Amino acid sequence: MAGITNRFVVLLTFAAFGHTFGINIDFAPTITGQQVISINEDESLDVVFSHLTVDDLSYPAGYSLFVNTGANYSVSGNMITPDPDFNGTLTVGVFVNDGVDDSNIWPLEVTVNAVNDPPGFTLSTSLIEVDEDFAGTQTVTVLPVTVPADEAGQSVGYSLSPSSVSFANVSINPTTGEVSITAVGNASGSEVFTVTADDGQLENNQSVADFTLTVNAVNDPPDFTLSTSLIEVDEDFAGTQTVTVLPVTVPADEAGQSVGYSLSPSSVSFANVSINPTTGEVSITAVG
Repeated sequence: MAGITNRFVVLLTFAAFGHTFGINIDFAPTITGQQVISINEDESLDVVFSHLTVDDLSYPAGYSLFVNTGANYSVSGNMITPDPDFNGTLTVGVFVNDGVDDSNIWPLEVTVNAVNDPPGFTLSTSLIEVDEDFAGTQTVTVLPVTVPADEAGQSVGYSLSPSSVSFANVSINPTTGEVSITAVGNASGSEVFTVTADDGQLENNQSVADFTLTVNAVNDPPDFTLSTSLIEVDEDFAGTQTVTVLPVTVPADEAGQSVGYSLSPSSVSFANVSINPTTGEVSITAVG
């Protein structure tokens, strides 16, 4: 009876009494078909009247629509949400009511298209802070999140940006994502690094996470050697004996420092000893 209304009136006339009676005949509505419905993975769908074909010309005026619960999706009102990462065909039981009667339950088919999930991960830390000339190797580890079953075969590669800095030796394992950091002598600084995971797919193929590396500057002692460790002379020696300071290379970040020198003990009874506080040169003359 497709294409007709499901309500009509039958007129009955009883000649003997001269009366005409109207009897309302109401048939329950029947869902006979549906539109092709397709959504992407992790999207929701609001089921509406236009998704269904009902054998009533008055449809959907005066109708209500209902969605049943089922496998692999949740329901809120008439909105269905596939389970996370589900793809395939959902079968959703739906029915309508014309204000009097419920229709048959229709198995509404909804195609859920697979969509690639970014290769999610977190980092073992978001900050590494060490002092200049730190010992050993600092590491930042990648902690992958659970991979959807249909993407378990994907290979994920990792990269680091920036790939290097002047104040530390930084490298990344492209397979595991582990970042290794060792010291550069007398260097300090700070940088925000971005770790990128890429699963090689055409879309939604990357995830990123940041960490900060800070190497704190530490003052280096003003290192030096002496031109000699022994001066040996006879009593009443002539002239001036000297001991010269030979500074070692100064770290670049300390090149502007001023170094002063002192001598201990500052004097002895058997020689005249003095030091130049700017150059560190020690002068020694005889005591007669």
